[in-house]
Amino acid sequence: MKNNILRIFVSLICCLFVLSFSIEVKARGNSGVKDNGLGGISIDIYSAPYNNSAWYAYGAPYGTGGCTWFVGSRVMELTGKGGYNTQVGETWYNSYGPGLGFTTGTTLQAPAVICWSGHVAILEKVVGSTAYISEGGSTWYSDAAHDYTIIRAVDVSAVTSLNSGFIGFVYLGSTDTTGPTVTDFHFGEIRTDGTGFTIMADVSDSSGVKSVSYEVWTSKNGQDDKRPYLGNNFSGGADNIYWDRVDFANHNNEKGIYYARIYAYDNSGNKTEQTISYNFDSNGTTVTDFHVGEFREGAYTILGDVSDVNGLEYVHYAVWTQKDGQDDLKWYLGNNFSGGENNIYWARINFSDHKGEKGKYIIHMYAKIKNGEFKCIGKLDYDFPETGPTISDVEVSDVSASGYTVTCKVTSTKDDVAISKVKFPTWTIKDDQDDLLTDWTTNSKANGTIKNGVVTFRVDASDHNNETGAYRTHIYAYDVFGNKSVYHVPDVDVNDNPSDDPSDNPSDDPDSPDVFDDEKVVISGNLNDDGTINSTDVILLRRYIAGGYGISINEQAADVNADGKINSSDVILLRRYIAGGYGVILKSPDNTGTAE
Repeated sequence: MKNNILRIFVSLICCLFVLSFSIEVKARGNSGVKDNGLGGISIDIYSAPYNNSAWYAYGAPYGTGGCTWFVGSRVMELTGKGGYNTQVGETWYNSYGPGLGFTTGTTLQAPAVICWSGHVAILEKVVGSTAYISEGGSTWYSDAAHDYTIIRAVDVSAVTSLNSGFIGFVYLGSTDTTGPTVTDFHFGEIRTDGTGFTIMADVSDSSGVKSVSYEVWTSKNGQDDKRPYLGNNFSGGADNIYWDRVDFANHNNEKGIYYARIYAYDNSGNKTEQTISYNFDSNGTTVTDFHVGEFREGAYTILGDVSDVNGLEYVHYAVWTQKDGQDDLKWYLGNNFSGGENNIYWARINFSDHKGEKGKYIIHMYAKIKNGEFKCIGKLDYDFPETGPTISDVEVSDVSASGYTVTCKVTSTKDDVAISKVKFPTWTIKDDQDDLLTDWTTNSKANGTIKNGVVTFRVDASDHNNETGAYRTHIYAYDVFGNKSVYHVPDVDVNDNPSDDPSDNPSDDPDSPDVFDDEKVVISGNLNDDGTINSTDVILLRRYIAGGYGISINEQAADVNADGKINSSDVILLRRYIAGGYGVILKSPDNTGTAE
């Protein structure tokens, strides 16, 4: 019985001993690998195989001497080979690595175990002239919080001398079975003197680019002029552009169609090969009918007819205003939804994307030629009007008890900018503006009829309680961009007994004291008496208040709030009136209102 109990006790002790080596290792720090994620490399040292307690049999993981623990774990993670035992540099290179089926050597190639006489680390990858290394037991570059582990980037020329006693590399092979990624492979920098061009491409690979080369030849006479070119990269790893210059003289000075083939190799021995062509007999990119159009309130459209014998990959527009340099520069994609039926590329431009500014817009067109370069192919400027249309030749006719007719001419500040609408808000002086359409800015009843450049509007007394006496009409003219001008029609006397005799009809008698004409009626806000209220009046008012400009204004028209004073309050009201949307009424000295 005692022997059985002893056997059971011994068995329990053995089980506990075995279990103690299958539980997870407790890390000393909790911050993970220092600079984790650098170069796109992420390592979780708190998961398997790094945290297996079997490592305790060979030394303390997560410590200052943990380089062998880290490398053993990383090799298992990357290749599935190896075990929970520590190996120094000499052993990795001479026996342990080859025993796992890995090859060795002294040429820099990732991924690999870097072996020194007193240290081991992992060469994760090489990108250009930069090598990415992960390691444990790093007291110089890491700390206890990161369990002395780190990922760092160094120049490839410094890898072997990072520690003393370099032995060599144990090549881990690569899970990378694809060649480098080649993008933007094209004929570029076509020289204006006609002597040649540059062949170039963006080449990258997770294991590093080993070499890039090109072959170039023309379509004429087969490949009798085929010539190799080296892919140069002098950026020191700052970019992935590999290029070489090609002279037409090296290809019998032939033009026509050129072919280029790229050969790109990565550090894992994978290759990418591509071939493109370009026709140098082209007369260049053709741009016709490059213009702005399709005007509407708050926006316009850029359009251009673009073609090239090589084809187009895309068209872009760079747009900015002349004001304040290029602070509002924005790029737009040229749209073409024709399915190849036409070559029209267009973009819609909103003024709101350029701080709501108008005035001069600068527009540059760029095109990416198929297998060619991205270049500017057209430029234009356009001055968008900042002021409203001109209102002229205002006449009042057919005055009777039933109403009257107002006609005028409205002319845009630019021939290609259309008039969008002309409004005629009207009310009687009696009872202020109780009969004014409250929604006249949107109600079509306030719209004039435009025909052959002449705008006509009929004022019906029936829309104004059939009242007689003085009627007041304002004219608001808008262009397609929303710019507006305002004209105040002289008040019209509507009565029950109109007469053909001007002396009996004040509205037709310029000498009658009852006539509300331009000379006798003060238009509140119209400081220069030009019949319109706009930013010019604001400038005049500010300068008048400031003094020292020696200007004269209609002082009665300047007192827009009719408080007997001309000051900044009048400036504020006048600006809000011009801007619209504030419900402002400008008052004349007689305290009658001017509708917004």
